[in-house]
Amino acid sequence: MNNLLPRFALPLLALLFGATVAEAEPLTLGQCLSEVLAKNPKMAVAHAGHEEKRATLRAAQKDLLPSLSADYSYQRESSGAAIMSRVPENYYNYGVTVSQPLFRGGALVNTMRISELDLERAESTTVQTRNDLVLATEKAYFSLLKQQKLAEESRQAVVRLEKHLADAKNYYEAGLIPKNDLLTSELELAQGRQDLVRAQNQAKLAATSLNILMRQPADQEVQVADAFAYTPKPVEWTALLAQARTQRPELRQADIDTQRAAKEVNLAQAEYFPSITLSATYEKQGDNPGADSNPYGTTEIKSAQAVATWKFWAWGQSRDRVAAAERRQIKARETAALVQDDVVLQLREAYLNLEETRQNIGVTEKAITQADENYRINESRYQAQVATSTDLLDAQTLLVKAKTNYWNAVYDYNIASATVDWASGATEVSDARFAQ
Repeated sequence: MNNLLPRFALPLLALLFGATVAEAEPLTLGQCLSEVLAKNPKMAVAHAGHEEKRATLRAAQKDLLPSLSADYSYQRESSGAAIMSRVPENYYNYGVTVSQPLFRGGALVNTMRISELDLERAESTTVQTRNDLVLATEKAYFSLLKQQKLAEESRQAVVRLEKHLADAKNYYEAGLIPKNDLLTSELELAQGRQDLVRAQNQAKLAATSLNILMRQPADQEVQVADAFAYTPKPVEWTALLAQARTQRPELRQADIDTQRAAKEVNLAQAEYFPSITLSATYEKQGDNPGADSNPYGTTEIKSAQAVATWKFWAWGQSRDRVAAAERRQIKARETAALVQDDVVLQLREAYLNLEETRQNIGVTEKAITQADENYRINESRYQAQVATSTDLLDAQTLLVKAKTNYWNAVYDYNIASATVDWASGATEVSDARFAQ
């Protein structure tokens, strides 16, 4: 019961005192990014992969350290066999062994180096995941704003068409226009209402995309703050390309893969060398569970040994493994070149899209002014019955198209700007937007 009180307290107070309950503030881009980076499973997967590689590295580092093992055994011998082998009938044995690997042909060191590279790659993958989510969020955010603007333009178009239809009915009843003009006005209004429904659904779909990124219910209503007016962004191709080559995580990952492949060649070559291990063992043996009594000899055995093992013939298996590792090194090197080409292409496409949308904004701004004036003139002429419904409806179509092109250009510019940041690896730019 106590949990229900806060839910009804504010509305009740509002009714008693005439207060209004404040609506939720629209989400800023920074707030959306915070939600996405905190809740999206892709970040959790990236962090888990990073911690996995960190644990693997710790395990590889500990392979270089001494290891401690213990064993305990019990053996029952027949009396005759026990006398012959000089052991008790009930033979208990336990021991502790310390082993230290001295040489593995570089296998242990190279395994550790590979694990270090895997950890570094996981860190780079986390950065890439973050950058990808930032771009996806910015695209969803600006797409939602764009679709909301387009839906509003469709609503205003319906209002204009409804007003025109009312005028057309009056003129038709006065015998000033033929019925065909009235029917045309009705058909245009019906089409306008269909366009409005379609635009509203597109806005809902854009909201769904943002909700999914933020791990919210798909149908939850979301309001975003429209604080991003058109601000020209100076960009220079050479600077962007240089930045991408040093900051894109994909290039760093390709470089790490090349280094890792080289270490794998060294790891495969370790089979050409012997392995040497130093160990020390302390044992106790006897005729009781504590092994502190042995009628046939000593109860304690202490030993130390160095063991060298060299597998010098296995039908060329080691050579084949080295050859396979060398081919993987070639693949990694060539793949790195392909990744670099992809990065350059992605950046070039983003750069050209930014320039295109920047130029489109200037063109569409002028088109809106011209379309507004054209509609005003045709509306006045129609009121004076010196223009037809077709003239006014054509002017209406041009006005809607001009405004649609303008909002597409404005928000596509913001999306293109975010894509340039992503393609150049400019995470500091995304961080600046994150703070908004």
